[in-house]
Amino acid sequence: MRTEAINIDRTNTNFNAKLTIIGGPPLSKKPQKLLPKKALQRLEEKANAIGTDKDTIIVGLCNSYVSEPEPNLFLNMLGVPTYRIKEKRTKVTLHHCFSGKSIDEPTEKFICGSTQQQKISAYKTIWKYLDSLQEKFTAK
Repeated sequence: MRTEAINIDRTNTNFNAKLTIIGGPPLSKKPQKLLPKKALQRLEEKANAIGTDKDTIIVGLCNSYVSEPEPNLFLNMLGVPTYRIKEKRTKVTLHHCFSGKSIDEPTEKFICGSTQQQKISAYKTIWKYLDSLQEKFTAK
């Protein structure tokens, strides 16, 4: 049996902003399901170019539904309200918390369209937000 030494690479420390993505579709705790493949990795790399290790960029992703009342005589007679889902949207909430600098109010955006269009638009929205943060905090 042969044993090999464990190499610990201490040169790859992360001194950049942390990207935290919370939320996701119902019944799934994975917000990656609301983004295209490999998008999360690209967004984390982009966030690492901004700020310090004490800075945090928070992205909230979830499904949002637009519903309208739909009559159901039996259930309504029992006092149970009934609704029909008209539209499924993706809700993107963006917020950053940089130490020693201004803290912004969370920004919300609702994205409509097909599932694939919602994924791509959510990714582009987050990317543009990271671009604006990079311009704002690396220029100073």
